[in-house]
Amino acid sequence: MRSDNTPITVGNLYHLTFYVKPVTVTDTNALISLISMSNSAGVMLPGDTETICNFADLKVGEWNKVTFSFTAKDKFVGISATGGNDFYVDDVELVLDGYNGTATGDNSPSVAAVILLMAVCAAFVTIVTLKRYAHK
Repeated sequence: MRSDNTPITVGNLYHLTFYVKPVTVTDTNALISLISMSNSAGVMLPGDTETICNFADLKVGEWNKVTFSFTAKDKFVGISATGGNDFYVDDVELVLDGYNGTATGDNSPSVAAVILLMAVCAAFVTIVTLKRYAHK
């Protein structure tokens, strides 16, 4: 998430949901991870990382629903992937635990908030371009 206007709150529990469609998996040991970032200034090396899932657990050529809950360690988060696998991501949603759909007292980012997606391959970082695909 890269918007200075909608940082997440450190210490709060969030639920991340997205769909991932692996196209080519050359490294089944590769991981998709959540990264904590202290600021939203462009591409940066990740701070703390937490494993979301392993490519070996995903069905190649199919949309896989991924859910992950985490307690925010920094104001911004991103999604990184190791191994150089080709994949698509769709319908990313980040929701504050207990959010009931009303704005009253809620500090969670909007569903339309942009999530920074990064593919970390060996010694460099590649920005993943999001494309809208039907996953049905």
